[in-house]
Amino acid sequence: MGDQYRVEIEPFAVRIAGPRCGLLATGWRRRSFALWRTYEDETVTSDYARDGMTSCGRFEDGLAVVYWAHSVRPPWMDVCAVRALVVGGTGFLGQHVVGELRRRGHRVTVLVRTPGAEPVDGVETRTGDATELTVEAWADLLAGHDGPVFAAGVDDRVVPPAPAADFLARVNVTPLRRLMHAAVRAGCSRAVVLGSYFTTMNRQRPDLRLAQRHPYIRSRVEQMRAARAAAGVRVPVACIEIPFVVGRASGRRSVFAPAVPWLASRVPLVAPRGGTAVVSSRAVAEAVVGAFERAAGGDFPVVEENLSWHELLRRLAEAAGRRPPVRVWTLPRPFLSGPARAVGWAHRLRGREPGVAAAHVAELFTQDLFLDPAVSRDELGVSVRGLDEPLRDTVAVDR
Repeated sequence: MGDQYRVEIEPFAVRIAGPRCGLLATGWRRRSFALWRTYEDETVTSDYARDGMTSCGRFEDGLAVVYWAHSVRPPWMDVCAVRALVVGGTGFLGQHVVGELRRRGHRVTVLVRTPGAEPVDGVETRTGDATELTVEAWADLLAGHDGPVFAAGVDDRVVPPAPAADFLARVNVTPLRRLMHAAVRAGCSRAVVLGSYFTTMNRQRPDLRLAQRHPYIRSRVEQMRAARAAAGVRVPVACIEIPFVVGRASGRRSVFAPAVPWLASRVPLVAPRGGTAVVSSRAVAEAVVGAFERAAGGDFPVVEENLSWHELLRRLAEAAGRRPPVRVWTLPRPFLSGPARAVGWAHRLRGREPGVAAAHVAELFTQDLFLDPAVSRDELGVSVRGLDEPLRDTVAVDR
């Protein structure tokens, strides 16, 4: 590569530095490769070998692609500081993502919907409504950033006016499509989306017809399809597929907040058969930042433990102060489907439609909605530390 560049090849790490090398952005996958973005086009080819590792670099069309032969993915990657625009950075998960980015020495800009948000030390704040911003406005916000982290949108707890599909497309799909068009225009090198594990289930269980039956799940599938179509080959897009989350965040309530009084009381606990993947807010942040640092593209389900509903309720109840042993009774499926249908009819009378179809709630939540923990651990460097402390944090903040 000549005198312009300094190349260091270590076991599981290749670093290139030089006057026209831009961002040392990596994209580790199982058959590893990395992308180094440069500020101008040139062509350089060279081979290196050390410690049983062979690599070669190719600079074309403003991108340098460095391949190496070692097939084992490292637990961590030496990357330089990057700059992220976090959309939804004051939300329940967004706060943790911002904190993890800062902890690793990266620069952060947070987009907030309304002015006057409490400033965070070392974090730049911009104001804007993600549902209203144009491609041009997004591009202006992204100028000087390596890419966006999209932690905005709504989840399945929101019950919008019917038809739900129109509302969900407006808040989950359209903003991300515009953002990714802007990311290409701004020359970004990566993007990460905080998604849902229902898209994982949609791939794994086609027999459940999740995207066809549930407007919310369909919006998540369409969201990623639109994002990747807009990004093309220029911007790799990682989707972090997130299950039920435990933990705490300033000024935000967890999904389990309504159940905490019940969990802490002496009222009998009941749960259906089946279970779910569960993850801490800390592990989600690690997955998001790991994907951003690696400029990863693809779908990454993140999980720390797969629990039956009985086990999850038992551990939450013990964290809330119930004396062990805590017993959880099995709720027969008709006792779940009947009330769910009644709630669905009540929403319909009010002109609303839930994102998860009431007629199929029982079928969905009596499945084993489990994920493979190896994916986020091996590919994004997520550390699994157990859920005991995050479960205690969840019920403590919601009492």
